[in-house]
Parts: sequence; structure tokens; C-alpha cells
Amino acid sequence: MRTARRGPQPDPHSAATRKGDNTLKYPTRLKAEPGRVLPPAHVRANPRAFAFWKKHADRLVADLRLQASQVEAFAMLCVTHATILNLTDQLAAEGYTVPTARGGVIAHPMAQIQAQQQRLFVTLSKEFGMTAASQSKIPLREASDGEEGKSEEALLRSFTG
Repeated sequence: MRTARRGPQPDPHSAATRKGDNTLKYPTRLKAEPGRVLPPAHVRANPRAFAFWKKHADRLVADLRLQASQVEAFAMLCVTHATILNLTDQLAAEGYTVPTARGGVIAHPMAQIQAQQQRLFVTLSKEFGMTAASQSKIPLREASDGEEGKSEEALLRSFTG
């Protein structure tokens, strides 16, 4: 049974055909390998965002949840975290309510922005498996036979003394 070839038929008079090197080569998808992912400049410029990056990026890269193609999304998460901290500081200094011109009291406008940023933070955190609900959906790494045996022995020793 002959399978259909994709793409144009090779030229029978080409040098590649004469050498027998006329097979079609399709790009293959590269498997992601853990490596170092560097933060963008705007994250490095923001001390709070950069601190969040340093705290979480290496672990996410090791777990294959953060790859080079996802740097901008994780940078947005870091900046959102920094924005929430800045708004929290501002609201702590100014208060969560402000007086109106007629003597009433309304919620501080920055409180609404803070709530929006917190919702965005939770949404982005789910994408990287950083919430309890999203971590439960990520499969656990299975222990090798040697690790499993050691943990069982250690557990038995802890009970028997």
C-alpha cells in the first residue's frame, strides 16, 4: 500500500534525487528540558516583581511549568504581584474608605483596582500550577524503586523505634 506524500513531488532530475536524498523532512517538536529562564528587563527593574521571580521561577522551571515561551506570562504574574503589594501599602497608609464632598464615605478607588489585580493574580497563578486546586491536577513524580524502599524503611523505623 502506497502512502500519499505531502508537499510538491521531488524533481526527478535534481541532484538530491540522484543521491537518493529527496525525502521530505518535517520539523519535529522539541521536548522541553529544564534550564535557566531569565526575566525580562521590566521585571528586573521592579524590585518586588524581581523578588517574586527569584522566589518561584527556578522551582517552576524544574517542574517544567515555566518554559522560555511562557516568560512573558510569568512576567505579568510577577508584575501583578508587585502591583498588589504596592496597592496594599497605599491603602494601608490612606485607608480603605475616603470621604465624599457631601460628607459621606465611599470605598477607596484603589481598593477596586486591588481586587481586580488579585483576581488577575489568581487566574495567572492557576496557569503555572501555583494554587492548591491547580496543583491537584498536576501528576506527582513517581518515586523510583530505591527511593520508595528507603521511605518505607524509614517509616517503619519511626514506628518501631
